[in-house]
Formats: sequence, structure tokens, C-alpha cells
Amino acid sequence: MIPVPGTEIIRLNIEEVADEKYKNLLRDQAKIIMMNHKKIKAKAKLLYSIVNSGANEKLISRCSKYKLLEIKCCEYSLVIADGKIDVEVAFELDKQINDEN
Repeated sequence: MIPVPGTEIIRLNIEEVADEKYKNLLRDQAKIIMMNHKKIKAKAKLLYSIVNSGANEKLISRCSKYKLLEIKCCEYSLVIADGKIDVEVAFELDKQINDEN
């Protein structure tokens, strides 16, 4: 579970995959994800809230720093949109990172 700017997502048409074994693997994975998407989303939201609350140190030590990833995703999006990042925006984002750590 990592944040990704929408502009960087590439849709894959499974039916266009040439390798039959890989195509079947992708179909199986897509089917399982579709059947369990509500459960997957609920568990992801729960994990996100636990990690960001700081409530479980053992769990936090095994997880990504979601807030940091979100901030860096925003920075990346700004760079892609403008070709450069606004210094004041970068300073504010870095301040948020330091305040949370």
C-alpha cells in the first residue's frame, strides 16, 4: 500500500499479455482481488490508522512510514506538474515530516 500519483498508473489489459502462464496468473490474482476487495480495503484502512496513531510499536517497525510516503508523493506530483518544485511548498512538506517524526 503506497501512494502513487494517478498520472503514473498504467492500466494493463490482461488479455493483451502474450505469455499465457503470466496471463493466467494475472487473471487469478485479479479474480481474488475482486472477490475480496472490501476486506482488503478494510484491513488496509485499519493498518493505516494503527501505524499513523503510533499505537503498536512492533507493527510500526515492520511497516512503511505512510505519512512520509504521502508527502513525498505530493512533492513528486508537484515536480511533475511544474517541472520544478516550489521552495516554500517543499519547506512546508519537510516541516510536516519532521513534526511527525
